[in-house]
Amino acid sequence: MTLVVLKPEDYPMLVGQENWFLIHPNNIDCEFCVPVGAAAVCKQPLLGIFHKNLPYPLVNYDKDHAWITVQLSPEVFYKMPLYVFARHFDAEAFVRRVRD
Repeated sequence: MTLVVLKPEDYPMLVGQENWFLIHPNNIDCEFCVPVGAAAVCKQPLLGIFHKNLPYPLVNYDKDHAWITVQLSPEVFYKMPLYVFARHFDAEAFVRRVRD
């Protein structure tokens, strides 16, 4: 098994466009909820190995530290900050309303 970690210093946030958390922790109306085992569709190519419009399995989500792990192949996994994930994958599919 190979785990590749995409470090924040190698993928700096786009100032004024991205935040570390996709939904601010104090927002009580919505949450970013990833069911491990779900798949996310790539919306913008990443590293030349994740391709647009293809789904990739999500194998881990650390909501306390805002990291997510995407499976590229049976033996290769990429761990990345949530904002990098949202930049390249359809993160909105995992936002749900928790209050009416």
